[in-house]
Amino acid sequence: MKRIKIFNGSISVFPFIFCLIFLTATLSLFADVKTPPDRETPFPVTQVPSQITLTLTETPSTSISIQWSTSPEAKEGIIEWHKKTASNSEPTTKTSANFISIIDPPLKNNPEIYRWFATLNSLEPDTSYEYRVGNPHLDIWSDWYTFKTEPTQAKTFSFIYLGDAQNGLDEWGKLLKKSIEKCPDCSFILMAGDLVNRGNERDDWDAFFHYADNVFAQYPIVPTIGNHEYKSNPLLPKMYLDYFVLPQNGPTNITSEFCYSIKYLNAQFIILNGNHNPEQQVPWMEQQLSGSSSLWKFLLFHQPLYSSAPRRDNKHLKNAWLPLIDQYHVDIVFQGHDHSYWRTYPLKNDQKVSPAEGTYYVISFSGTKAYEQQEKSEIIETAFEKIPTYQIITIEKGTNNRLIYRSFDMEGTQRDEFIINKPTVSYNSFMDIYPLSFAEDKFLAYAF
Repeated sequence: MKRIKIFNGSISVFPFIFCLIFLTATLSLFADVKTPPDRETPFPVTQVPSQITLTLTETPSTSISIQWSTSPEAKEGIIEWHKKTASNSEPTTKTSANFISIIDPPLKNNPEIYRWFATLNSLEPDTSYEYRVGNPHLDIWSDWYTFKTEPTQAKTFSFIYLGDAQNGLDEWGKLLKKSIEKCPDCSFILMAGDLVNRGNERDDWDAFFHYADNVFAQYPIVPTIGNHEYKSNPLLPKMYLDYFVLPQNGPTNITSEFCYSIKYLNAQFIILNGNHNPEQQVPWMEQQLSGSSSLWKFLLFHQPLYSSAPRRDNKHLKNAWLPLIDQYHVDIVFQGHDHSYWRTYPLKNDQKVSPAEGTYYVISFSGTKAYEQQEKSEIIETAFEKIPTYQIITIEKGTNNRLIYRSFDMEGTQRDEFIINKPTVSYNSFMDIYPLSFAEDKFLAYAF
């Protein structure tokens, strides 16, 4: 910064103006930064395991990852687990966990925690397990929780999709629990980024897990990275990467766990990072889509291709990813970022088409921060503002190959619904179905 020069007792005007401009720009840049050290977490981590989280692996029928937090006084982390049966007579297995230290020096209380993690392998498909985590040396344990592995045979399943939580996490927690009440047998929960408001400040994550109230200890979370996961560290969403153990099957040319892919029954879920250079994700994205044998294909990322809020278009993402979405017929693109509800008709090449040819693009939010929408266009079928929602997607088994999408508000009122029917397939196994080409089978009927 230039100094203010004094000539003959007067102040030179131009350097003074420069200083004001520079100071204003600097204050604007950091206006959203909390001033350390006047910050503390209202939900400090202790020796008792907390923030317990399930995440899916590349093989969800035979393995699952478990993470939890303790204070540094807990020097050991163990998972005890066994198959859940009516008699509870199954032998219990013990698995040791590793940990990393998550440090947030500006926190006046609880500045360091340990994040423990382990993956359970050699599980049986379509089987319920009970587990608890803790420290046997101190005899400190969590409650017992239950999870279920993926089936390998045809079976109807459901999953939940939530947009941004970010603000009002107490209200978001209520909505999350409402979604589980509505779908108690859901297989996992997609979250479209901005899980918290300031992704590199620990107190935000403490609130996120506190208000989730151990839902994620029983239902795996499938997250993606929003722009707020970078807050307080614009170069890397470090705490997001520390908190979640995710499949490391993404592009080799970018940070591990920025992108990943999960196949669950007859559905492929491809998770992208809308904050990162989209072009660098294109070759991997095409590899995942072109090589997929799944009947249903879904994308999950944060910044939408068809934005609902004014002046928030993401043309660089659309230019990079839309051609592949159209070419390989992704069924639904799950997004967040715009803090409203905004759902397109099935689209291809920016035009309305049937579900047999096009892709639904959905934006939703689940916290309390809401934006105004731009004027509704002809490609938008359903839109509303200032109503947090959760979405339940059910994929039915059998030859009908039907997907039912429903959106609900906090009171349980259904706000949106659509159904996709795919061609009847009577050959090959459920896990290795190649759907009939829509181009070759133009005369089949599809429901909107």
